[in-house]
Amino acid sequence: MDDLTLVREFRADAPLGAPSAVRDAVLAATTPRARRFGPLPTALAAAAAVAVGAVGVLALQAGPAASPSAAAVLGRAATAVAADQVPRPRDDQWVFETVYGGATDGGPFAMVPGEGWTRFDGTQYADAPSDHPRALHVQHLQDDPSVPSPAEWYDAAARLPHEPAALLAALRAGGLADVDGGTEAVRDFEAVVEALGQPVLPATARADLFDALATVPGVTIDADAEPDLLGDPVLAVTLDRAPDASGLLSRRELLLDPDTYAYRGVRVTALEGGRIGGAKGLDVTAGQTWYEDTVADAVVVDRPGQRH
Repeated sequence: MDDLTLVREFRADAPLGAPSAVRDAVLAATTPRARRFGPLPTALAAAAAVAVGAVGVLALQAGPAASPSAAAVLGRAATAVAADQVPRPRDDQWVFETVYGGATDGGPFAMVPGEGWTRFDGTQYADAPSDHPRALHVQHLQDDPSVPSPAEWYDAAARLPHEPAALLAALRAGGLADVDGGTEAVRDFEAVVEALGQPVLPATARADLFDALATVPGVTIDADAEPDLLGDPVLAVTLDRAPDASGLLSRRELLLDPDTYAYRGVRVTALEGGRIGGAKGLDVTAGQTWYEDTVADAVVVDRPGQRH
């Protein structure tokens, strides 16, 4: 039985509804991955200690869990990705990504691919202009405590607790994903999705993140989600009526490959009209999908300019 069939069998008991994950970095017109954890070893050690003591309390305060369909599908996703063991890249290797889309004020989404290479240790970044894709521009990066390197994401994720409540507590306490939202469920959802959106993570950590996501109240699965920006089918993990920091309700979708559960992108649709992101944000209308991105490629390569 595939997951689309599984979800439809659950549908009578599991209301479907909402898209996934946008981080408030998007609201500020920054890239979702332009973040860092802060002082990693200390923050994670403290977060893990807090998480162990907090599990019992969290179990009492969590409220209703995700829908049965979400628990089933995300459990299958966790099992699938746990088997996909990928060695930690070398610090001198590069992560290549191709991304379409972004935020829009109501017009069509950008369909010019954004290509970029980030050195795994975060010391260099390279891109190529769309009209001259082989003309690489390589720049050295300053160490910025607000911007994580792929290596920092990988190593921090490897130290996360395995138990879902403890993992969510560690994300909150350790600053692994510095997101805002109107409720704890929204913040937990976006923190997990931001972590899953990292192109290179330990397989066990990625599986644990799926397990944790299945415990977030209000999470459902939409097997009939609209295709991604490239027209490919997706499985959407959704959070509906999710308020942002200003209280505006939205539907948030984490988009996954329906066969491999690979991260495909995020989509956010306003459920009411208003302004997103404050004075410098966007005016949106009810039903407007104002943010969507699609990750077409995310691979580890040996040098900038290499695409596979």
